[in-house]
Amino acid sequence: MGMNLLLLVAIVVIVFVLALALRGKSPAPSSTEPSVIEAFRKEYRQQWLVSIPTAAFVLWVFERPSSGGALHGLLLVTAAAVVAGVGLFTYRNWRCPKCGAYLGRHPLYTGTCPNCGTALREPRA
Repeated sequence: MGMNLLLLVAIVVIVFVLALALRGKSPAPSSTEPSVIEAFRKEYRQQWLVSIPTAAFVLWVFERPSSGGALHGLLLVTAAAVVAGVGLFTYRNWRCPKCGAYLGRHPLYTGTCPNCGTALREPRA
């Protein structure tokens, strides 16, 4: 059980590091507003504060041995409900603070809104 979890964490870390390495240079944003950057920083923090405990809970549920009892089935239903709730939260939270467009995965790679082009992070040097 412990080795599988360690392997899963190692795979996630490797994929994350590769994604950071391959993201390339950001295009120049159309505008830079400190209030928008601060609002996006808050959304980003909220997203992580919800995602990390959810991922830990889901891993815990799937690492539990299946005894065929009602408790395991209830945990699976609860995990599905939690994942659905986090998906809804993400859809409502992960929006451009300026224009309100859904951001998808775009700002993780470029730091700008895909709709209005406003900078969501400080430009990298």
